[in-house]
Amino acid sequence: MRSLSVTFGVFGAATLAVCFLVLPPWPVFNQNPVKWLPVQTQTQGDTREANKTS
Repeated sequence: MRSLSVTFGVFGAATLAVCFLVLPPWPVFNQNPVKWLPVQTQTQGDTREANKTS
């Protein structure tokens, strides 16, 4: 039973450490934000060409 509680303790500590590193919006990651392309609307002709390729 002792090894099971050690296993869950290590798993919980690792989960908290990973959440602490991944979840906050660290400023170092926001120095060069990604500029996404604008949304493009499809016309009727574009949808027929898209259906041919799929």
